[in-house]
Amino acid sequence: MARAGLQWSQAELSRRSGVASATIAAFEKGIRSPYPRTVRDLETALKSAGVRFFNGGACVNKDHQQ
Repeated sequence: MARAGLQWSQAELSRRSGVASATIAAFEKGIRSPYPRTVRDLETALKSAGVRFFNGGACVNKDHQQ
């Protein structure tokens, strides 16, 4: 959901996070569960673009987007 809010493709999130596009696709389809390090890498990339996480949800700070 956060990726969509940024209007990023899976490839863009992959580039910014260092997580393979195929891995991101598998997570989004519910085929795989992420490792803690992968979650941290994705979260770091999303936060750097202005996403804020709260109570299981996320919001995008449009003024912060890069």
